[in-house]
Amino acid sequence: MPVVTSNTTQLTPQQVTLEKIQARMDKLGDLPVFSASVNRIRMMSSSEETEVTELATEITKDASLTTKLLRVANSPYYARGSSKVGIASRAVVMLGFDTVRSITLAMKVIDSFQYQHPQINMNSLLVKSYLSAGFVREIAFKSSVKDPEESYTCGLLHNMGEIIVAVTLPEDYLKMSAMVEQGQSTWEKAQFNVLGASMKQLAQELLRKWEFPGQVTQTVADFAKSAKGPVRNSQELNRALASYSAQVMDSLYTPNTSPDIDYQKLLLDLQEVSGLRGDALTECLSRSFKMSCDLAEQYGLDKKMLKPKMVGSGEDPRNKTARNLAYLVSAASGQAPVEAGAAETTPNANTPTGTDKAADTPKKTTDTSSVVRGDSGAFLNVLHDITMMITQKTDINAIFGKILEGIHRGVGFDHAMLCLMTPDRIRYKARFAVGTNADALKKYFSADVNVKTDLFSRVALNGEELLIKDAHDERWRSLLKNDFVTSTGAETFVVTALKLGEKSIGFFYADTSLSKGVITPELFRGFVQLVSQARIALSIRK
Repeated sequence: MPVVTSNTTQLTPQQVTLEKIQARMDKLGDLPVFSASVNRIRMMSSSEETEVTELATEITKDASLTTKLLRVANSPYYARGSSKVGIASRAVVMLGFDTVRSITLAMKVIDSFQYQHPQINMNSLLVKSYLSAGFVREIAFKSSVKDPEESYTCGLLHNMGEIIVAVTLPEDYLKMSAMVEQGQSTWEKAQFNVLGASMKQLAQELLRKWEFPGQVTQTVADFAKSAKGPVRNSQELNRALASYSAQVMDSLYTPNTSPDIDYQKLLLDLQEVSGLRGDALTECLSRSFKMSCDLAEQYGLDKKMLKPKMVGSGEDPRNKTARNLAYLVSAASGQAPVEAGAAETTPNANTPTGTDKAADTPKKTTDTSSVVRGDSGAFLNVLHDITMMITQKTDINAIFGKILEGIHRGVGFDHAMLCLMTPDRIRYKARFAVGTNADALKKYFSADVNVKTDLFSRVALNGEELLIKDAHDERWRSLLKNDFVTSTGAETFVVTALKLGEKSIGFFYADTSLSKGVITPELFRGFVQLVSQARIALSIRK
């Protein structure tokens, strides 16, 4: 039934709830953040050695802080064009460090919330959002999503509605929880009975009001498969990953509110939409969980809250996953030896699998004798220089040159190169290269674009990101020239696409052809971090 207000304006129950939320937020000032977030960001944004991606990474560790930053970046005062900002690093570039610091310091940190409402574990809600977002980002990297940072944002904000309601309407939140615990209602029905809408619907309305970009706002809604196979549309894939990952975390952490969730089916759905195999998903979950253990330590949180809840005593896939993740918590707390490799979880050998698009994503190795090591000081200096160049709108070619310098000297690759396609996208040619005999490498990288016979064409046009561990592997041999290894000396290399918006313009390449070193996860992340700077620089110039 519509509600009649004093001025005779009829409001729906959903609109009434939205007004109550807005009134409460106006009184509180902001959503809660971990107090450590404010202190760390204040220090980082005041340091001349901090660069954009470092600050953006710190901000995205906290869901509500990310929300506030993107709200401000998309406000009419700061937004100068029609394009909305959906990732933290771009918001940092747009606003500048001083503004980010002011926004952070101006936020009201609600340290008393837990004391006033001890029945609501706000830290747990925020950490669960981070767990889900980390899982989404790991899958996005392996699925060759063009912008894993935007995927991370979508994962982080997917359950923002629950956090907003818990903060602004704690009595209603506790009432819904009691209805579920007493068996009076399901979690979904309780939301409509008490709030007049689902918390996801409320979050979408608020995000639209705060002028978040549509590709982020739409991913708050749950995803329903309409076709078989991997999801190709990037926005729909982000929505699918955010939705399924959040449900995985609900199944692991709040089984009382989600008893109907089929954990095994969720993983199968994730396999299908992402195109990854079950073991790849297992690795993604394990890696993101370890990162979340590190986050808990940074913020001084009790790591016990990261332990999933066991349901009964069965050995079903969900309980097996929960037990293995609980073991990782104990290991991170120094209570058990660290297990070698990822925790063994679902699915089993009979589980159907998809095609692992990033089968060559690097895994940790214990053999460090041949690992290429860069110069961490040079790496930080290059990142700082790139940040300044982006903010000062330096010529894009100069930025590309600085990025290649960072990949070569800072990260530690023997060669680093940028190839660009001709305007008609018929050929690609090396434009910049650094390292020993870089000119010879540039001459070799010039070819017609052909996605069927040429690996680099495929990577560029499909927006992929690959680590090739062995160029002699049959999977890659037919996509490389017969003389590739003898001409370049590269048996191991990494390549990733460079796009301007939706348009492919070329690719970055780096190898360890001289040292024959192993490309470790650290080297791979350093390469990706620097390439992301090129994407930021291009996006600012759109």
